[in-house]
Amino acid sequence: MFNILDKNNHVQDLAWKHLKEQFGELDIFKHDQFSFEVKKLYTDCEIRNKSDYRLYNSINGESNTKIRGLSKKNGKDGDDVATSIFEDIVNGNNQIHELTTKRLLGLSEWREMNSEKRKTLMPHDEVSESKKYYSFTPLGCKFVNSKHRKDVMRLYDQLRQWERPELMEDLRKLESVTSEHEYDSIKKEIRKQAKETAF
Repeated sequence: MFNILDKNNHVQDLAWKHLKEQFGELDIFKHDQFSFEVKKLYTDCEIRNKSDYRLYNSINGESNTKIRGLSKKNGKDGDDVATSIFEDIVNGNNQIHELTTKRLLGLSEWREMNSEKRKTLMPHDEVSESKKYYSFTPLGCKFVNSKHRKDVMRLYDQLRQWERPELMEDLRKLESVTSEHEYDSIKKEIRKQAKETAF
């Protein structure tokens, strides 16, 4: 990818040179007002959606996983969930992962509670919360038209709310669509199956 010993061929300089060629009319490139500093390098990337991704460095084996709602404050449990989600994506599995976190109850939050709940809890008591994370997502597929996007997002929301595994097959079919003709055909097939199931 680059020769780290050759300062003229370093990835941070190559990146600046590329951007300067593309956007040379901007002052920051015209007058070299900024420079890049590469702190980490990753050679592979797995993308779940615009907020969730896993970066991997095949040179040293280091990986960096980011999932919205999972941060360092979740500790090792959060890291395990993030890793599991991306393993599911790579292997084509559809799992639901639950993460339980503990925190101290804030004073303002306690004040907003109803009187019954305030009798059982005090400010700075330890409370736990559970949140579900899903390995499936429609955001990695290319939508052929607005109806296709609407159908995929609707199915995704239904799966999150009702956890109905039979909808997963429909979602996977719609995610694999590459043309409007194929979308129309699969939509008819899904409607037909829904009518047969209703009877």
